[in-house]
Amino acid sequence: MITPKENAPHNLTLHNRVEMTLTGILDVMAFDEMALSLQTTAGMLNIDGEGLQISKLDVNSGEMHLEGTVRGFYYIERTEKKKSFFRGRS
Repeated sequence: MITPKENAPHNLTLHNRVEMTLTGILDVMAFDEMALSLQTTAGMLNIDGEGLQISKLDVNSGEMHLEGTVRGFYYIERTEKKKSFFRGRS
């Protein structure tokens, strides 16, 4: 687990689709040269690409530098379990 605070700012900067700088990284969930899954202070972030390499990861600040061809990225929103109206009724 990386140590920045849960409320640390999350930023993503993509340079010409071949370099990406990120802040607010809490954990690297999965990584290979085709995909990267990160827990950030803004939620789960999935990055798809080719030849992806983590060239820098600072576990104290939560900063990451990624190189390779970025095909796309998307966030998965945090969801809270909602209580069902019918649960617990007889």
